[in-house]
Amino acid sequence: MRSTLPRAPALLPGREKEPQALAGLLPTIAATGNTLLERHHLQGPRLTTLSDSYRNKYNSNSYGVNLTQPLFRWQNFVQYDQSKLLVMQSEATFAQAGQDLVLRVAQAYFDVPLRGREPARRAGQSRQRSRSNLRRRKKNFEVGIAR
Repeated sequence: MRSTLPRAPALLPGREKEPQALAGLLPTIAATGNTLLERHHLQGPRLTTLSDSYRNKYNSNSYGVNLTQPLFRWQNFVQYDQSKLLVMQSEATFAQAGQDLVLRVAQAYFDVPLRGREPARRAGQSRQRSRSNLRRRKKNFEVGIAR
């Protein structure tokens, strides 16, 4: 009889349900960064400088951090409670699969010697029948009714 219980890898996704649900209750943080480099190079007769060219560069940086914490979301609390039950369910299913494995191994272990003893038992019965048949024939021969 083959079992349809999940294998060991099914335990790991089951255990991850609780941390995933906990993430809905924790704050989220996002960081951003931006840099901008501008270079200006102007040439021409309209410039009043002696070199008739103008070069300038500007570099601007901006950084930001955003922290968001939901004050109250009932569905996240319910989901977190349900995730604890799902983890317990996956642990129980895994334990049941382990017990099923032990049972199947023990059953296979005890079935092998019984299968090995059965032909020997039949052979012993056959020898016993042959001996009793031989004794009966010897007795019949001694009595004189042998064929």
